[in-house]
Amino acid sequence: IRRHCRSQTLATLCPRSLDRENSFQGSLDEPERDKFINYEGRLNSRFSPIQPLFRSHSGIRPLSDASYFSAWERLIIGFQLWYNRNIGGEALDMFRISPILSRGEIEPEVKFYVKGGVTYHYCDTKISLIHTPHSTRASFITSRSGLLPVEIIADLVGHNNRATTIYYTVESVADIERRVIEAANEIWQPDLSNPVHIRADRVNSRLRESFGRDRSKTELAFGFRTLGLLADDRPDGDGIALLRSSPMAQIVFRETHICPVGEACPTDVIDNIVEPRRCGVCPLAVKSVDHLPAIGAKMRHLLEQLQQSGDLLALMRLRGEPVATLQEITDRRRLDIAEYEGWKAAVHSLMEALEQLEETDPKQLQVGMPEAVERHLRMVSRDAEASEFILARLVDSRTYSAFETPLIRSQAAQLRQRLLSSGRAIAQEAERLVNDPVASALAGIRVMLEARGLRGCYDAALSAIKEQRLLIGANATAGRI
Repeated sequence: IRRHCRSQTLATLCPRSLDRENSFQGSLDEPERDKFINYEGRLNSRFSPIQPLFRSHSGIRPLSDASYFSAWERLIIGFQLWYNRNIGGEALDMFRISPILSRGEIEPEVKFYVKGGVTYHYCDTKISLIHTPHSTRASFITSRSGLLPVEIIADLVGHNNRATTIYYTVESVADIERRVIEAANEIWQPDLSNPVHIRADRVNSRLRESFGRDRSKTELAFGFRTLGLLADDRPDGDGIALLRSSPMAQIVFRETHICPVGEACPTDVIDNIVEPRRCGVCPLAVKSVDHLPAIGAKMRHLLEQLQQSGDLLALMRLRGEPVATLQEITDRRRLDIAEYEGWKAAVHSLMEALEQLEETDPKQLQVGMPEAVERHLRMVSRDAEASEFILARLVDSRTYSAFETPLIRSQAAQLRQRLLSSGRAIAQEAERLVNDPVASALAGIRVMLEARGLRGCYDAALSAIKEQRLLIGANATAGRI
């Protein structure tokens, strides 16, 4: 049964809300509850009649656009008033009061009324919202443009046509210029001494050494951050507060975060993250600025999984697989998307902390300067084609073994075979690492660049790879590196 919802975004992102509304409607004993109506009241429509899920209080039709906009208006006004009254800093400006102009008028009509012998002049006014539902959707889509494939963004907001999603994407000129400059300055070197390969989980890492000396100062010096998803009244819902009091034997240092509960996810946390080890959306997982490189690698790992599951879904639909079978893969994709968004939010928060720490006097950080600050690390985002994405995934897998997958090993093995036919020196270098296809492929690329007298940068590596057609047939996700 096709059910109509005023907001496709709500239908996509809040399935539990829809389930609750469906259960509520099912509990009602109303004669008109199961009636079907024409879509949008149109006598001629390409859509079949629908059974509304969110019905108006005055009939069987869905809530009107006017009711929807009125509720949105009250929400925006109430939020601005609450924010400006309770939150410090720059005041929000989310709506304006403007005069009502008749058609063709430049100045409003001046009216007056008399009270207590005094004449007051006024004009009719209206509330103009700066942030409409339409602009909110455009902001949501634009902020994820390039970070996620268009198909995934379309799925997030309930679009069936990717052209509609592209229409809502509004890129600013300043943002495009910034990305071009950052992309031009980005370098790639498969070398463990490179600043991009900070390992915050190592026993001798700056983070763990500082944490062992003074937890409180380390929290400030390394810009600890968490996501707040649990209820505020939960006593141990703050991962940072929990980390301060947890015994050392219970704390687990991972590539992307610190777990204060020994990776034994509490029941109430599972209710939020759905399944264990979804650390990107876990409110107890503590991230620091030294975790930034590994978080970037984790995000690329998730993008690879999303590409694989998307291809599998397309194949299964082509074969006519049952809906239940497709739903299992779809649910997994939604969890991957949610975790990706969690890591993305962590990157934005940590980048702000990194900028603040770089301006701090090192003498004030008595526990030691984070490696990310000392090495002037920059997380660079840029559009990545298939070759670039594979190259980044190879480097990630070499540095963070936890993110190595059968797919990237297979692609590395194919690349290695093509390198073996490209020269004797490359063959000799690759043969030394025959049991590690990822390291072998990277070693071959390095030798090939050195033989040409080229610096190990992304552009040089990609040009050499494309020239020799080393990645023909590789299927990778075009994402953000």
